[in-house]
Amino acid sequence: MAAVVRWPRMVDARSGGFTLRTTCNRCGQPLPLNAPVRTATCAACSGDVALPDGLWRCAFDELEKNYDRLLEDAPRTQTATIDGFPLTFEYRRAVPRCEKCGQPFPVEATADGTLRDLFCVGCGDPASTYPAPGWLRSLVPTAVQITSTDPGGAAQAGLASPAGVVAAPRQAAAPVVMACPQCGGPLHVTDEMARLVPCQHCHAEVYLPDELWRRLHPAKVARLWYVRFEGKTRWNLEAEAAARAQVAREARERDEARRRGEEQERREIEAAEEARRRDADVARLVSRAYVVAGVACFVLVTTGVWGLASGPWSELDELHTPVGIGLAAASVVSLIVALAFAGMPIKRRTGFSGDAMVFIVWFYAIFGFVMPVVGQIMCLVTAFKRFGGLVGGNLGEINGSAVSCPVVQLKGESVPLGLVYLALALLWPAAIVSLALTG
Repeated sequence: MAAVVRWPRMVDARSGGFTLRTTCNRCGQPLPLNAPVRTATCAACSGDVALPDGLWRCAFDELEKNYDRLLEDAPRTQTATIDGFPLTFEYRRAVPRCEKCGQPFPVEATADGTLRDLFCVGCGDPASTYPAPGWLRSLVPTAVQITSTDPGGAAQAGLASPAGVVAAPRQAAAPVVMACPQCGGPLHVTDEMARLVPCQHCHAEVYLPDELWRRLHPAKVARLWYVRFEGKTRWNLEAEAAARAQVAREARERDEARRRGEEQERREIEAAEEARRRDADVARLVSRAYVVAGVACFVLVTTGVWGLASGPWSELDELHTPVGIGLAAASVVSLIVALAFAGMPIKRRTGFSGDAMVFIVWFYAIFGFVMPVVGQIMCLVTAFKRFGGLVGGNLGEINGSAVSCPVVQLKGESVPLGLVYLALALLWPAAIVSLALTG
């Protein structure tokens, strides 16, 4: 009964054929490899040759890598050098066939994980099939079954012969009789003997000549053998892993794009909310600035009227000076407060720094307070600029450092400041002059 090693059946099973040749690293003679083995015996020098695993991995990888592009029974030839061993091999996409008549072996006989010898259903020529050795599966996990056109191929692979199965008998070469070169006695030589044959007559060790040795041990030729593969190849797995990585990368990119979109939407909502709050704050600050600017103008007008009205009235002589001084002081304070309040909506709208606001709000106002005529001209020019609403740019220097900010076109936020500068340019000197003329 055949020994059975069951492998899991796979829907993507495939099979391929191989012929492999290398050279003996002892004598340099050709060394056909008619089965996957780790040690091969050289027919020329009878030496055992340890083969590197890379030979099998190279041949099997080439078939697996190119399998989908191969035509049925169309061989490809390739050469390589693996760990010092020159390798020439053919591989093809093919099902196991009889070497003699080309009849395919039944699939169920070469794909069920059994170890057995086969006989062609067409011509009876022997072959063998057996599970891939464990060392081979560790190199190429998809290789599951070997079919060899050599009977007893399992023994070549180091596997035990299946119980109850008799391999086709080996055709032994006919004995050869030769004379002992020392005593002339006859020597009966067979192919089972070693190359050094003892003479039964003189007990000399006779070395068989090359011609006779090759006749008894004809050169081994490379023969086609087959491997059944099951499961996904390394390239399939790598392609699937790359596809999964691509899908994961695309998913991450989509998540990142969605996150960026959500973040952008959140920022836009926050920006819109901030703009709404800023608009409300600016509207409130502008209204307050108009009120404070109006109060400052009222104080300045009151100061000028007092100066003009109190002069002709002798009854008011005693009050003229102290009230005038108080109104002048009130005018200064109201202008300073008005400048401060008029600058608030500009700062809230633009977010300019304190240094920038010094130049926008206070710088020219100082000249208006202390420099007659020139200061008023500067304040008048500044007033019209503030009415235009254009603020920012290169403003000046503070402690040797240039002060600049973006140029911004305001929409009414700087009008209260323009009114205060206009009051500085016109009402402030008028009030001071009226007090001085009647003092």
